[in-house]
Amino acid sequence: QAYLVATNLVGTDTIYFSSDLTVLPCLTETEETLSSENMVYPNPTSSFIKINHAEKIDHIEIADLTGKVLLNMNYNIDSGIELTDFPSGVYLLKCFGNNFSSTYKIFKQ
Repeated sequence: QAYLVATNLVGTDTIYFSSDLTVLPCLTETEETLSSENMVYPNPTSSFIKINHAEKIDHIEIADLTGKVLLNMNYNIDSGIELTDFPSGVYLLKCFGNNFSSTYKIFKQ
């Protein structure tokens, strides 16, 4: 028997398996998206976020972990993104620009 313990800002879960468990390497963003020029802040947040990205972001989407898109809008670097009405949880922020897309996890408190 094998088990997996996963912990994040939301909590801890343990999953038990009756057969073997294979662990594969995590898929990560490209090196470009890992640079300090690309970040979402403050994260975690309770009200709003801003995005700092090396490339100009034209459009964003925010989805829940099931993939349901909750916010779809053009991005204005000066205004940030208001999340006050979002329930606490983990969301995926997808940023789109000319010839790129990036995805970030957002933690809403």
